[in-house]
Amino acid sequence: MENAVLQRIEKVIRHYGISRRAMCLRAGIKPSTFASIIERDSDPKVSQLESILKAFPDISREWLMDGKEPMLKSSLRPSSDNEDSGVIIQSLIATVKSQQETIASQQETIARLSAELKKMDVLPVGIADAV
Repeated sequence: MENAVLQRIEKVIRHYGISRRAMCLRAGIKPSTFASIIERDSDPKVSQLESILKAFPDISREWLMDGKEPMLKSSLRPSSDNEDSGVIIQSLIATVKSQQETIASQQETIARLSAELKKMDVLPVGIADAV
């Protein structure tokens, strides 16, 4: 494959660790159409490139269309945008803490209900041993 645009599309596929078919399905391109483009080593239509950009919004339009680096839009952001990462991290930490509390609460409920079932002698085999 010598076509530069197709080479960049292949790089997108490798970047996401997906198959050509998966990329096509995600972008709304018929896999057979894309296979034909590769077979002919021809440029995809602009509408197909637009579909790929819509399906993979972090891919730079300039990179996909013209090869102008960088490939990812996130590489274009100035470092001052990284201040938001602290807020994102704090939000993720709060989410994890909340999920851990939910899991602990559910484990307590399971233990309580299992104990009640054990008292009623209704606990299924295997679960009675675990309690």
